Amino acid sequence: QELTYACGAATGLNNSDYEGISDRPHASRSIGWLQPDYIIVYDRASSMKAGRFKRFWLQTPTKAVVTGKQATMTTEKGQKLFATTLLPQDAVVTSEPVDTYGDENTAEEEQMRYRLRVEAPGGQQNVRLLNGVQGANAGATPSEAVRGHSNGGPEHAGRGVNGDAVGFPVAREGL
Repeated sequence: QELTYACGAATGLNNSDYEGISDRPHASRSIGWLQPDYIIVYDRASSMKAGRFKRFWLQTPTKAVVTGKQATMTTEKGQKLFATTLLPQDAVVTSEPVDTYGDENTAEEEQMRYRLRVEAPGGQQNVRLLNGVQGANAGATPSEAVRGHSNGGPEHAGRGVNGDAVGFPVAREGL
């Protein structure tokens, strides 16, 4: 299968002189698209103080049904979106309505009415979040999600999909 990969730094977006927040030494995201149906997202988040939340968000047009670490969203026409959380192991997964703040702040024709929230509990200072998203036709079932981890060399974490593996460096130096 063909893989498309991207990595970006968001440390500057998580610190704000205006809001008095300057204790986020690292925030970055790696994304792998395993064509045609799988997206794997690996987030690295660190704070200098304990108690800061670390979350993954996914906007959806309909409310997802959450069972443990698996969320299933079904469109009005029956297509499926499966979201599976593999890290952190103690993550809390919920589906909730999107904050609307009144009509003047909602874009015309906005379709996203819900959001999936994956949260690392306990306010840990360093968190890694690994989430897989699978698009599927009506009636499909999710592929088995298998978390992988490197045994040697630089530490990697990832997910196996139908016999293929997508791994991301746990540490992202220079971002």
